[in-house]
Amino acid sequence: MSLHKGMLLLLMIVDLFGCSNADYFTLKDHSGPGFSKMGSSVVLPCELSPALNTKTYEVRWHRPNEWENPILLYEEQKVQENAGDPQYRGRVSLVGDLQKGNVSLKLENLTLADRGEYMCYVKSSKWYESASVFLNITVVGSLPVLSFAEVGDQLNVTCASDRWSPIPTLIWRDERGIQLKNSVFMPKTDSEGLVSVRSWLMFSPSDSEWISCSVGLSDQEMKEGRVLILNSVSKTLQSGKYYFILHLFIIGIFILIITHIAFDQEFLQDGKSLSSSYWQSLCW
Repeated sequence: MSLHKGMLLLLMIVDLFGCSNADYFTLKDHSGPGFSKMGSSVVLPCELSPALNTKTYEVRWHRPNEWENPILLYEEQKVQENAGDPQYRGRVSLVGDLQKGNVSLKLENLTLADRGEYMCYVKSSKWYESASVFLNITVVGSLPVLSFAEVGDQLNVTCASDRWSPIPTLIWRDERGIQLKNSVFMPKTDSEGLVSVRSWLMFSPSDSEWISCSVGLSDQEMKEGRVLILNSVSKTLQSGKYYFILHLFIIGIFILIITHIAFDQEFLQDGKSLSSSYWQSLCW
């Protein structure tokens, strides 16, 4: 008798909290899809445990604090086409097997604005749960541009590359492929959340004919830029030599012009006297 009373009490407690074992579920903990490329598609995972049939449940994907403006709303056993944020229409869909508790969201044609946190909310007639998934977008930046300035017998070489996400890796190497470590690295984030990187190092032209700067993300091919150190220095010196010769040539021309003018003036004066003497001799 006491066992029967105990079972009745348990059932009353379960009913009091408005759920039964058949309705109770949790959402699996997912770390997220990691990094996805801009312009690609991604699946944001959301699954029930146990894997209950969710065809009659409400499924709402939304951004934090955007409950009334969902990305996708599934209720009354169908996706509500006219509900939700217009920027996601035509780009989102439920791709999981609802009968097996998979309510994952597929998001297509990723943009920078899609970065951030997403909320998955699932509600049955007597229970609900929500979980968050974080989406990161990778953006491949520009080719690195190298420049240098002479500082005594060394060169200050600078490498610059823009519009990356997340912060890329930057590596300096010489012509032998040896990594150069004595460099300064300065990342800067702009208003769009994209990263520009600047790096510079002091380098002796006698150490290598050229050096390279490679920038890239860990899971993608690096972008490389090079600067020909010796050729650039020799061209600079050669250009300076040509300018010096040209300067001397211009000065020489100027001296010749002045000399010629002075000589012409003297010749004209002498010519007059010679001409007068000549006519006098003719008269005699």
